[in-house]
Amino acid sequence: MVDLLPCPFCGGAGVLEAVFPLDGGKFWAVHCRHCRMIGPFTPANVTEAIAVDLWNRRAKQTY
Repeated sequence: MVDLLPCPFCGGAGVLEAVFPLDGGKFWAVHCRHCRMIGPFTPANVTEAIAVDLWNRRAKQTY
């Protein structure tokens, strides 16, 4: 299980998902279940740990 911080915009829970574009690559993204904000996308074929780190490393919550 990954430890995601709450969404910086609404405080909702984040979800980690693999995305498979048409070119056959794979990248990871985190999005908020509540407001649907999407965190930074990773470059193709990197680990999910990088997507989690990018989501968790951001400005303090503003809500």
